[in-house]
Parts: sequence; C-alpha cells; structure tokens
Amino acid sequence: MKTVRTLTLLLCATLITACGGTAPAPTTNAAAATPIATPALAPAKLAQAAPKLDAAGVIRALAKRGLKIRLGRIYNERTDPNHMMGRPHGYTSKAVLWIGKHEGSVEVFAKASQAQKRRDYIQEIGERASVLGEYTYVRRGVVLRLAKELLPSQARKYQATLNKVVP
Repeated sequence: MKTVRTLTLLLCATLITACGGTAPAPTTNAAAATPIATPALAPAKLAQAAPKLDAAGVIRALAKRGLKIRLGRIYNERTDPNHMMGRPHGYTSKAVLWIGKHEGSVEVFAKASQAQKRRDYIQEIGERASVLGEYTYVRRGVVLRLAKELLPSQARKYQATLNKVVP
C-alpha cells in the first residue's frame, strides 16, 4: 500500500514539474523593441465602433421609437434586488420599465453570452412555475423582460424595436 502511495506522489510531482514552464528570454532585437504607431480613431468613429447604452438608455430609446413605455426605477449596486449588478457574470445596469400597468425591465450585460445565459435561466424558471413566465428577449448584451400579460403581438413589437435600437 505504501508503495502505491509513494508511486502516486512521485507521479504527481513529476506531472506538476512537467507542467511548469520558464518565462521566455527577453529579446535584444532593436526592431522588436521599437513601438509601432497606430492611427487613433476619431472620437466620433470610436463611438460608432462600440455603441454603449445602459438599461435606462435602452428604455428611453424604445420610447423614442414610438413605443408606449415609461422608465421606472434605475437600480444601482446597492438597490439591485438580485444582487447581480457589477458582480462577476452579472449585469452592468438594470432599470424597470412600465407598459401601462405592466412592469418589465432591461438588464445590460458586458457580453452577449452572459445575456443569453440570463435569458435561459429566466425561461427555465418560467417553465417550472408558469405563474412566473414572461417574455424575455435578448439582443447582444441586452435582456428585455416583459410581463406575460401583454398580447403576443405587443411583445413582438417590443422585440422588433429592441433589434433596431441595439444594432
């Protein structure tokens, strides 16, 4: 038994040292050390390259497109009911929206994949408890959550407009 244990420890030690590496030696080539100048983007082009809307901005943009929607509460890291804002894999902003008497929300994530995971999670909850179901749409890093009391045609209108607002 001790032999097996000793061999296992020896094998582990060998594997650990084999996985280690050394840092590459610094280059002395003068050409490699010379910085390369890159053209700077003009501020207008930079803004076009990476449009950023926070949750409140998305709601305002939807309203400007003619949708009957009102901006409600804008959450921060202290008031966020889900305790996800600014945390790993959480959203960067969240705001409540109102369509008549129906509440919804917009959540903005840094990555589209995070928004998709959030949508999947919300849909899974809705499947388990239909009373919690809702319309949930994703466009890039934006999650649009709408009350299930809306008509399907109304919800599709909001989805189509979201796709225009978030290119």
